[in-house]
This record gives sequence, C-alpha cells and structure tokens, in this order.
Amino acid sequence: MRSGNMRKITHIINLEEIPRGTAQQRKLAIVNGRARSYPSRTLEHARSVYAYQFAKLGKPSEPFKGPCKLTLAFIFGTKDKKKIREHWKTTKPDCDNLAKVFIDALNHNGYLEDDNQISSVSVSKWWEAESKILFELEELTDG
Repeated sequence: MRSGNMRKITHIINLEEIPRGTAQQRKLAIVNGRARSYPSRTLEHARSVYAYQFAKLGKPSEPFKGPCKLTLAFIFGTKDKKKIREHWKTTKPDCDNLAKVFIDALNHNGYLEDDNQISSVSVSKWWEAESKILFELEELTDG
C-alpha cells in the first residue's frame, strides 16, 4: 500500500505548556447591527504559540500534496506523580479541539496546500513531566 518515495516528517515541539485555545472558543459581537465572530484570547494565544514554534522549525521546501495521515500526541507536563502514573489525560481540552487548531497551524505554515488533504488522523493526550507535542505527517499513496 505504500510507495518507496512516500514523504514523511516527524517533529517534537517542546513547550512550557500546551496551548489550550480551541477553535470552539470564538466570541460573538454585534458591529453595525451585524453579528461578527472573532477569536478568543486563548485561541489567539494558541495560534501565536504555534506560529512561533513553526517559525523555529522552518517551512518545508514545499507543502504536502494529496492525501495525508497525521499522528498527533499532546503531552501535558505536570509535577503530579499520580497523574503521570495514570498516564492518560481525560480532562479538557478535548483531543478533537486541540487537533483542529494544530491542523490549521500546519496549513497556515506551509505544510499542507489545504487542511482537507488530511484523510487520516490519530490524536492522543497524556501526562508526563514535560510538555511537548509530537507530530508525524505522512503522504498516503495508492498502489
């Protein structure tokens, strides 16, 4: 199912804290009698953290083209040994909401032509001593 020239990248992004802003955290205002949606401060913070981290990684030479598989792990840092032993994080933010903001950042920072290219996604979140995000983006090919 995989071809020999399939493209794949893997990165670890070390952070002081995982951004908790999600795409669902948009605000609504009425401007000149019309409803206007705008991002919350936490969403703006998440976007700026990802922009900074992707700037440090550098843009890929060209965006991925065609269908892709994304594997994402959000590792939340804690000093609480009980949480680390329990491993899995089962509190907010939700995996799907974390993934959406991250996927938007991949798209905005030149990794994808369009986020609709992601045909397969796996997202997990757990506790460890240090915060980081692991991600792998892989081209999917036929044949």
